[in-house]
Amino acid sequence: MTTATAITTASELIAAGEALYTEVSGGTVSTKAASNINNVGSIASVALSLLENNTTFDIATLISGIGGVIVGTTEIVQVFKKTTTATTTTTTAAS
Repeated sequence: MTTATAITTASELIAAGEALYTEVSGGTVSTKAASNINNVGSIASVALSLLENNTTFDIATLISGIGGVIVGTTEIVQVFKKTTTATTTTTTAAS
């Protein structure tokens, strides 16, 4: 299970999203997809910074909140997978 940490930057948010994808799919993000995601993340980070600098928009709280949801969802998937594996093992042993 992951350790809950505060997500404060767009790059940490992207990393959390990639971890969720890996947990759900069982695979990893391809190198090309990771590169594209990071490029879009950089653009989004600049856009969000401009938004925050020119309005009263609180981007730090937004990123932290979304990050919390992603990390929490990843933990739920991990628990579900662990429970499913334990149930399958128990069912197989009982058969």
